[in-house]
Order: sequence, then C-alpha cells, then structure tokens
Amino acid sequence: MEVVIITPERELFRGAATLVSFRAEKGDMEIMPGHAPLLVTLSKGDLRLESDRGNIEYKILSGFAEVHNDEATLLVRESVSEEEE
Repeated sequence: MEVVIITPERELFRGAATLVSFRAEKGDMEIMPGHAPLLVTLSKGDLRLESDRGNIEYKILSGFAEVHNDEATLLVRESVSEEEE
C-alpha cells in the first residue's frame, strides 16, 4: 500500500509499506494492504513502518490517519526532542 506521513513542517515518508502500526485514541492498530477504509485520531506513541527501505520508527505526539483505496495518509505532530515527551 502507498503511505504518506506528513508533519506541519515536512514530509517524513512517502512510499510503499507492508505494515503501519500506531497508537490510536482507542488502542494500538496495525494497517496492512487491503485494509478497510478508516479515519482515526492518533495518540502519543511510536509510529512504525515496514517498507522496502527497512523498518522505520517515528515518535509522534498526536495526529490523524486515513486509509482509503490501499493508501494511508498520516498527518502527525512529530516529537523532535526528549523534552517534548
């Protein structure tokens, strides 16, 4: 599936992924190719990707995730320093 991860400042990731996992408002979630349409609020925690570039991990503070037609778009507020956590 195609995945785009964007912060207000920059694009963190754009490309194919076989798995995206994150903490949503109501618990941990995993998105894989073929996932049903979804719109959720993201909570503070780890955002993990499995892609052809390897396993990638980001620390996020909040955001939104939308999945539709085998595309996932995540709009996130990234944690950039230990002080913010």
